[in-house]
Amino acid sequence: MNTEQAQSTEADSLLTPGEFADALRVDVATVARWARNGDVDSIELPGGSRRYRRSTLAAILAGRSTTPDAA
Repeated sequence: MNTEQAQSTEADSLLTPGEFADALRVDVATVARWARNGDVDSIELPGGSRRYRRSTLAAILAGRSTTPDAA
């Protein structure tokens, strides 16, 4: 695996709702609401739980994506 493939794999790795919320310093319920409203991309697993792409988190942190205020 070359460096580009490793970076792509890391960027596409999935985070739990708790990991995603912790990184954004918001409550898990806030992240769930964002996903439900379509404000943040998520992947629904067969059991109904959700996962979030690390690349989505990076985009939010870099200001390339808009999310509602957590307050």
